[in-house]
Amino acid sequence: MSEIKNNDWGSNLVIAVSILATSILIYLAILGNTPVAYTGAVNSANETLADRIRPVVTLDDILNADETVVQAETTEVATKTPADLYQAACMACHTTGVANAPKLGDNAVWATRAGLGLEGLLQSAIKGKGAMPPKGASTYSDEELRSVIEYMLTEANL
Repeated sequence: MSEIKNNDWGSNLVIAVSILATSILIYLAILGNTPVAYTGAVNSANETLADRIRPVVTLDDILNADETVVQAETTEVATKTPADLYQAACMACHTTGVANAPKLGDNAVWATRAGLGLEGLLQSAIKGKGAMPPKGASTYSDEELRSVIEYMLTEANL
């Protein structure tokens, strides 16, 4: 029986030391994480938290607004040239001839397509043809598409 008591005493000592060490580690962890006074600084240059969470419009802004100042501003959108439109949406396929797209400036290929007439080519572009999706996957209006087709025909000397 004396062996059992010695083992119990040793086990109790190990448990007591483990609890003491764990308590010290927890205390040091808490002590090491003491809160620091908030200064309002944010990582971005010269911007405080108050600036970042400030409302865009307050009720006072709305109630005190002069109706003449609260008018919507209109801006004119610059119109793009047919060449700009071609560069933005058509160039990827029609410059390289991807999926049998007629290359820009290829007179022989465009001459056969020109037989459809401008209206026929426009309808093909609107609906899509072969691997070309409708409107060439652009958001162009019919008039913009027409101008691009005319540009491509001009580049093919037609």
